[in-house]
Amino acid sequence: MWSMRTGNWASKLPLWEVNNPCTLCASKRANLEPGIVLGGFVTGFATQRWGRQICIFFAYFLTIGGVFMQYFSSTPAEYFGAKILTGIPLGCFTTVAPTYASEIAPLAIRGALTSGMNFSIVLGQLIGFGVMRQTTLGQYPGPMSYRILFAVQWGFAAVGLAFLPFFPE
Repeated sequence: MWSMRTGNWASKLPLWEVNNPCTLCASKRANLEPGIVLGGFVTGFATQRWGRQICIFFAYFLTIGGVFMQYFSSTPAEYFGAKILTGIPLGCFTTVAPTYASEIAPLAIRGALTSGMNFSIVLGQLIGFGVMRQTTLGQYPGPMSYRILFAVQWGFAAVGLAFLPFFPE
């Protein structure tokens, strides 16, 4: 469905093709990488100034904003910008979460807690693949077939914001 919004009808093949290099680039996961690097770099300075909990709080709001932009993007350039904006909080989470858990947790459960973070990343991917499988079966015609995948990320931010007040500083 994304190719129908951003591509052209291929006369040789009976399908939509994406022939714009920006669209091909924007549809790849690699666009998260600049945001992740930038987020990790900025988070190092921000945690020293404001603390880890505040940085995680703002990262959740950047996640909500980035997903909002992905959900409502209508051009490849908007989608590209949304992917970079979504990458910034991912850099924050991957930088802050392991150090935060290793400093807060007692020594006996420190390894299990930091391993649990990797498990939660894998669990998120599993949920994403399950949602992707269900949305590609044709139940949701039109743009909702790919927008649902973006909307699932709001659940992650909502759960994180719900538990954030209970994190010790």
